[in-house]
Amino acid sequence: MHPLELGENFKIAAAILMGMIGGFLLVKANLHSRESIVNALSLKENSLFKTVLVMLILGITGAFFLRAAGGLTATVSGGYFYPSLIGGALAGLGLFLCGGTPITALAGAATGRIYFLWALIGMALAYPLVTYTRAFCSQAIASWGSELSTISPQSSYFNWSNPAFFLVALLIAMLIVVHLLLPDDGAKGE
Repeated sequence: MHPLELGENFKIAAAILMGMIGGFLLVKANLHSRESIVNALSLKENSLFKTVLVMLILGITGAFFLRAAGGLTATVSGGYFYPSLIGGALAGLGLFLCGGTPITALAGAATGRIYFLWALIGMALAYPLVTYTRAFCSQAIASWGSELSTISPQSSYFNWSNPAFFLVALLIAMLIVVHLLLPDDGAKGE
């Protein structure tokens, strides 16, 4: 089996189709709304957490089996711990300030929620700043410590030494905890 490879026009068509499907699912799950994201962050409902956890479980498992079958070739470069931590903190700050992520801001703006336009304008203005500072930051990042090692491919999925299996087991446990401890979406009106 050859790795998945699409021609240029098919890549664009696949990207548009996946964007339409993703946007439709965001709207159907009501995750394009600032209120549902704020409720999730204040632990008043669990739809956001369940959606993200199920997405991660299916994505990790699907990528593992596609790679094992030869249908996917992944080139993963090592990362750096502190820059990843800072990037996660900045993403969390953006989620807190805007009440959404880039994809939820796009879906929200597409459904007529005008307040998400501020988030989109902020992202558009941040892009040139990030591009300009990348040269300076790359040198600083390289001096912050050694590169994290990449994970070697595993042959067996159901093995505790396989990071994918360990992570999926942890995510399933988190999904159960979220389901049991956080109120369900139907309890919003009570």
